[in-house]
Amino acid sequence: GRVVLFAPDSAVPPGARLYLVSDGAFETLRADGTRNALRDLLPALDARPDAEALLHAARALAGGVAFEDDVSVLVLDLA
Repeated sequence: GRVVLFAPDSAVPPGARLYLVSDGAFETLRADGTRNALRDLLPALDARPDAEALLHAARALAGGVAFEDDVSVLVLDLA
C-alpha cells in the first residue's frame, strides 16, 4: 500500500480507502518532549488499517499514554 494525497478536484479510484483523522491523533508528545506530526502517523497507513488499528497506531505513537486532545478517526472504503 501507499499513501496518495489528492488535490480537491481529483477523482478517487474505486476500492480506495479514505482516512480522516483529527490532529489529536498525531499531534502528541514524545518521551523526549518533541511533538509528533502527521508525517509520523503516515507509515501506519501502509498496512491499510481499519479504524481500530489506526487508533491503536496513534496510541502507540503517543507512547501508550492518554491522548492530550480529542481524537477522531474515520475510515471509509469506497466502492
